[in-house]
Amino acid sequence: MTKPSALDAREAKRITRVAPQPPATGRTAKAGPLEHLGPGANQLLRANNHPQSGNRKAVAALTDEIEYLRHALAEAYRQIAHLENLADMDSLVPAFNRRAFMRQLSRTIAFGERYGTVNSVVYIDINGMKQINDVLGHSAGDAALTQVVSVLNDEVRQSDVVGRLGGDEFGIILAQTDNPTAWQKVAELGNAIGRSPLAWEEEMVTLHAAFGVHTIRPGDDAHSALFTADQSMYLDKKNAHHRRAAPGADAGKPLTR
Repeated sequence: MTKPSALDAREAKRITRVAPQPPATGRTAKAGPLEHLGPGANQLLRANNHPQSGNRKAVAALTDEIEYLRHALAEAYRQIAHLENLADMDSLVPAFNRRAFMRQLSRTIAFGERYGTVNSVVYIDINGMKQINDVLGHSAGDAALTQVVSVLNDEVRQSDVVGRLGGDEFGIILAQTDNPTAWQKVAELGNAIGRSPLAWEEEMVTLHAAFGVHTIRPGDDAHSALFTADQSMYLDKKNAHHRRAAPGADAGKPLTR
């Protein structure tokens, strides 16, 4: 048997050093701590391996993501405010619904108790709505309610709150308003409603309303305050003390179809 030469031994060592490694087991490398944060974070990881060329790109990418998230958050807040506003508004007329009105009344009562302000609540019932619905139709009735609310919104202050309590009944919160001033405002509202007859097809229908006022007292809550204003309104309706339009402005006529 021939003895290996020294050259053959050195060649064997070289082959051993360059021999291929065993195949991978199939496991993948674990993601870095920032891999899940998006392209900006991935850019930052790569920048660690190339500090001079990658840092500026990583910072720019993160800045873009922050700006995108800021705009997305602002849009989310806008959508939430829009949905909250829809939830608070009546489905027919431009006024708060009963739930939102009661919440505002509770806040007004709490504010008055804390700061000693005088506030009043008005209860309104639109007269003759059954006749309008029966003779002219419910679409005319809806138009009458919408017109009344338009008048109320035009006649009150921005600090006041108009709400539809149900059917043809409405409420107004008069902030920082005592009882005599509230009744004076009621007379103005009645005249304003009477001066705005409903024009429906060939009819001109003068609208009238009954009013009740309650000036909030210590110990009142939203339900008791509104109940007292409601009782005041029914007393007004019973006694036929309806606020009419100014003289000569009543353009309505009986509904006879």
